[in-house]
Amino acid sequence: MNKIIKGKYIFLISFVLFLLGGIISENFFTNKRQSLLVFKKFEKTLHNQEKLMDSKLDGIKQTITAIDFNNNFQESFHQLSSLSETNEMGFSIIRHNKLIYWSDNRFSFISNPEVLNGKRILKMPNGIYLNSVKKVNDIYIVGFLLIKTKYKIQNEFLSDHFSRQFHIPDNYTISLKHSHMGFPVQDVNNNFLFSLIPGGQTFFPTCSIILPALFYILAFIFLLTFIKRYISYRIQSKYFTWKILGLGIFIFLLYWAHIFFHFPNICYDFNLFKPYLFASCFLLPSLGDFLIVSILFFFCGICFSSRQIYSNQKTPGKLIITELLLILIYYLFAGYLIQNLISNSTFYFHLNKINELSLYNIIGYLIIANLLFSAFIMHYRIVLYNIIYIKKKNNLIINVILITIFTFLSFINGNTYLYIVDLFLLINFFIIILYDFYRKTNSLPYLSFFIILITLFSLFIIQNNK
Repeated sequence: MNKIIKGKYIFLISFVLFLLGGIISENFFTNKRQSLLVFKKFEKTLHNQEKLMDSKLDGIKQTITAIDFNNNFQESFHQLSSLSETNEMGFSIIRHNKLIYWSDNRFSFISNPEVLNGKRILKMPNGIYLNSVKKVNDIYIVGFLLIKTKYKIQNEFLSDHFSRQFHIPDNYTISLKHSHMGFPVQDVNNNFLFSLIPGGQTFFPTCSIILPALFYILAFIFLLTFIKRYISYRIQSKYFTWKILGLGIFIFLLYWAHIFFHFPNICYDFNLFKPYLFASCFLLPSLGDFLIVSILFFFCGICFSSRQIYSNQKTPGKLIITELLLILIYYLFAGYLIQNLISNSTFYFHLNKINELSLYNIIGYLIIANLLFSAFIMHYRIVLYNIIYIKKKNNLIINVILITIFTFLSFINGNTYLYIVDLFLLINFFIIILYDFYRKTNSLPYLSFFIILITLFSLFIIQNNK
């Protein structure tokens, strides 16, 4: 038993433990207790903003009632306009049902203070506001605090959302009546204002999202490590193809379950897993999912490199041609995915603006690298596996002819798939021609050459698809 635990199964046990840790911690941060903490933070922020609004109203009232006030409202209260941006708060002054001052255009809808009718919560054409009114002789001073925007027509530029200072998910709703499904929000005088009803979306404060995400990442790493070690221990050459095929099916089903069941749900609270950065189809709904796919492709390439050479092949020539055709198809599929990534991303793949690189650009480049290097790893292993059966002279002549043709076509036409085929032929050519160098020297400069070659062609592909 101790021998098993010290071996590869320690990674499987670690995977299960970290997966359970992720599930437990995620459930803890999504239960009603967490919603209550969010509500209390919201109400505390609301009270602080309400006190600030009342203090500003008192200041306006004091200025208006001053003996030396010259009735120049715009000059006297111009500093209030900054609160519209910082606190999403505004003020208007009404005299004889005529609006004579407003700090921002979004607070210019009310000209008759009787419309308020003592209501603290007001639904305006652009949102839901908490208001407060003070009267000085025939002048009404009204303060507005945005709770949530509310637009009749919504698009990519206009959408309903809570004021940013509250940090509330956009699918939380407001009911002006008491609701058993929500939390009663009160003002500073303990008067009921509205009910805040949690939506179906999971909400995580910034600090609490880290722990479950870390558990899931570690579980993913330990699962892949266990599979790799299992492949390394159990692999036998005559069953190699079936084991790799089984591995591919297992990984696909695992990924499909992640997409179909939205598990872990915490992923979709990260911007990386939201469709506004990238979305293509059911299996590639976000940039984060595309990153997972590229990691799994790279992992399959690593597992493929576990292949051991054996000498009892039959009809090696046919096998070599079949395997090289299959790896060429894999290269072309990787090219298709890269083209898909570039054309469906909302961010740009800058090649000449290093200072404009963002995290999402880096992730995009990482995805491209994972796809191309996974193809290279398998290609590299196939050629070395069959090197003793390859007729070098004939192979090199054919490669040189094809490389000349496809290089010419690539730079004339600039097609992604032509670049991919050219890359495949060049890698095939240099693996064979540099094989003796690889055997006599350290493999680092040998592999560095291919890294540079793949990087160069990835830049060509990016430039072609911009």
